[in-house]
This record gives sequence, C-alpha cells and structure tokens, in this order.
Amino acid sequence: MPLLILGEAHLERWRDHALARFGVPDAINHLTIALAHLPSAFNPREDAPLVDLAVAHAAAGDRDAALNHARQARRLAAKIRSDR
Repeated sequence: MPLLILGEAHLERWRDHALARFGVPDAINHLTIALAHLPSAFNPREDAPLVDLAVAHAAAGDRDAALNHARQARRLAAKIRSDR
C-alpha cells in the first residue's frame, strides 16, 4: 500500500506548484519562501521547487532568473539522480 502524507507543508507545496504552472505572479514569492523554509532533511528534494521557480519566472518574463533556477534544478537533479 502506498504511503500518502498530506500535511500543511505538502499542501502548500502543491498549491505553489499550481500557482507557478498557471502563471500567477505571486507564485515567485510563495516558492521563494517555501524553499527557504524547506526542512534540511528535504534539501535533496529542492529540485522540484527550483523547477517551479523557473516556470514562475519564465511566466513573469524574467528569462535570466528562469534560466538560473532551471540550471540549479538540473545540477541538483543530476546530483541526486532524479529524472525530473
């Protein structure tokens, strides 16, 4: 049976993901705060929020920030061997 955990942090993470995907400008603030408060045990999982930040910045027209976050996500994903 799969394990499913839906705590407040998880629900906020999914909300932030959705905000980024829909191009909501406030997504950048939400994701930046969430990334800063990510528990140290989850540091290897920073790749997904970084991808969302890249998407949010791209939607806002900030190409340089989008590329920066995308590169960070790619490096981290390669380090932890994630296919995201």
